[in-house]
Amino acid sequence: MEYEFYKRILEQCTVAYSLRKVVFDKTGTPCDVIIAEANEAYFSLAKELKPVDTAVWLNKYGNLLKNSNEVLSEILFLSPLKWYRVTSWSPEESFVLTIYRDITKEKTDKDKVNVLLNLHTELLCITDTKANFVDVSRRLEEMLGYSQAELERHNLFDFIYSDDVKSILEIIETINIEDEIVNFSFRFLTKYDGYKRIKVRGFKKNHLFYAFAAEAKDNVLRDDSSIDIGLSLFFDNVSTQIWYLTDAYTYGKANKAHADFVGLSVSELENRSVLDVLKRDEAEDCIESNKKLFASGKKIITEEWRTNAKKEKRLLKIIKSPVFNKQGKIKYIICSAEDITENKAKEEQNLIKENILNAIVTFSRDTVDFESLSRTIPMSLELLGQTLNMDSAYYFQNKYDKSSEEWRTSQLYVWNRDCTEIKNNPPDYQNVAFSKFTEFVEPLSKGKPYGVNVKDLSEGVTKNHMVQNNVKSVIALPVFVKDVFWGFVGLHTCKQEKKWNETELTLLKNYIQVLSKTIERIELDRELENINRTLEKNVSEKTSIINDANIATIVALAKLAEVRDGSTGEHLERVSAVSKIIAEALRQDSYYNIIINDEFISSIKVASLLHDLGKIAIRDSILLKKGILTVEEYEEMKQHTIFGAESLKSVYKSYNNIYLKMAIDIALSHHEKWDGSGYPYGLVGDDIPLAAQIVAICDVYDALRSKRPYKEAFAEDIARRIILDGKNKHFNPAIVDVFIKSLPAINKIYETHQTSA
Repeated sequence: MEYEFYKRILEQCTVAYSLRKVVFDKTGTPCDVIIAEANEAYFSLAKELKPVDTAVWLNKYGNLLKNSNEVLSEILFLSPLKWYRVTSWSPEESFVLTIYRDITKEKTDKDKVNVLLNLHTELLCITDTKANFVDVSRRLEEMLGYSQAELERHNLFDFIYSDDVKSILEIIETINIEDEIVNFSFRFLTKYDGYKRIKVRGFKKNHLFYAFAAEAKDNVLRDDSSIDIGLSLFFDNVSTQIWYLTDAYTYGKANKAHADFVGLSVSELENRSVLDVLKRDEAEDCIESNKKLFASGKKIITEEWRTNAKKEKRLLKIIKSPVFNKQGKIKYIICSAEDITENKAKEEQNLIKENILNAIVTFSRDTVDFESLSRTIPMSLELLGQTLNMDSAYYFQNKYDKSSEEWRTSQLYVWNRDCTEIKNNPPDYQNVAFSKFTEFVEPLSKGKPYGVNVKDLSEGVTKNHMVQNNVKSVIALPVFVKDVFWGFVGLHTCKQEKKWNETELTLLKNYIQVLSKTIERIELDRELENINRTLEKNVSEKTSIINDANIATIVALAKLAEVRDGSTGEHLERVSAVSKIIAEALRQDSYYNIIINDEFISSIKVASLLHDLGKIAIRDSILLKKGILTVEEYEEMKQHTIFGAESLKSVYKSYNNIYLKMAIDIALSHHEKWDGSGYPYGLVGDDIPLAAQIVAICDVYDALRSKRPYKEAFAEDIARRIILDGKNKHFNPAIVDVFIKSLPAINKIYETHQTSA
């Protein structure tokens, strides 16, 4: 049963699998290899593979059986260009089990270029923009007589005849466009035979220069067909679309990426009219651009919307470069295109994020009383409206009318795109009864945002009013102050219907949250002033409320940092809840129960929310980067600990309480490590504040258990093992022990709180 079960899985698996029996002769030497078992994926793979000499397998498997080791290697096949990770081991005597996994998607364009470096006969080298060797082919070593180590210790120009260096520099410096191909020749110094003249075809990509070269004899330059083969193999295996045009209307050749984009084969594109390939309007724009290039002889870089074979509109960055003949006339145009649709959309979304976050931070910083509120709300409404491409943004405030015994609302501020100034208390919308806009007020009064396209509204007063004012789409978000429906912020557009995405809604909700807490703080400030005039004994109590309101405002700002780097805010809530659990458990240890009391536990629950407050000061280009940070970028990222602590210190000067004092320690030191390898100051052991030690392990565990754009969430057992591996290195061993014992309670937090990015 078990064998049949696993066999069925292997048969359906997309990973290729084979089990081979190695046959030995009387002397114990491997003499044959027999396939004992294999799945369908293996036989499909075998059809693509070039047959391998049996002697190779005998040597490979004979050594494996002799040494009883697992062998991991990579195999490359050129047609089609694919990489496989191959794992082999012996499950029992005389048998070898092998797994093949296709890892082509993990390879980059540079990996494909390195194929040419190592497997093709044409001379090929890669240098940086200062002509330092990055990589050289074996063929280059053979031709010149130098080893790779000898070459890489020098600059390319050290091996070139001095009279040729200046002209080569001039050519390379004129290459301003990536993927533009240039041709030149130079005399290269060999180790034993003097100078040889070389003809080179090269191009620049990602700040590197790729040179395909062919050796020439007796100063007669060799035909460059071998170079073309190398270039063809490279260009047909990159995602960049490449093609050339023989005139303004006609294709020459194109690579597979471009052919796939337009929905034709490479051969079908050759000598075909642009008018037959592109949509009519796109073709006409393309031809007009081509004519201008043929007339001017200058490179053109454009961003154009093109329709692909799936009828999808894609934004392409297109580069067109002329190639001249010996008479100085344009022979053909080389074109390349990169699909930048997603990058452009991300840039626009990031710009929206940055502008709205700036509006929120500025609003919170500059609003200190009701007088300043009358200035900062209109400013933030204008920035919200312009950033989100709205036609109007407004703020309404509610009030209970005792005479009519009903709630009413009044528009205090409004920004309109077609108006040059903000209007305060416009007369049209003052003291309006809730009953006139029931469809809006009901969800808002329950704390829910209300967004709708006007055409979808039911017939009535609300829809008629919107239609009369040419409103197409509207959204309103409620403002609550101390659990009272205080008012709402609304935005609408008159040009087209609007569909709100999650990023925009999250940012707007954060703006509303900061607005609510700011009004609450100002209200409490005003209330405190009145209390001071009449009742001195209540000052202490109300001051505490003010401090809590300020903490709430700071926590709201801290959540903005989570929004900026793609988190939902649940991260802060989980770290807070788990920190409290660990502090309570650690309190049972006699060593720590002197430090950890009720005040410590209540403080860490709040203070831990502010651990990444400093990320607000980190640039989006670093905070949102999905790749590996450079050394400089990482150093800047590490500064968020100092930024956060300094920001909290400035607040602590005015509102000193235990929460803020602990929050300063946590923000500054939650990236310190027990063994001293952390930052910003490399503190060791108990020199790290205890609260920061607790939050550090909770922060790391949450990062492991959470889904991010660049990784899936780790399972509990894997996250647990990583935490244990950090014992005595990253984390205080006593806290690790308590953390592991508390996992049942901690995991309940993860069952009730989402862990998506």
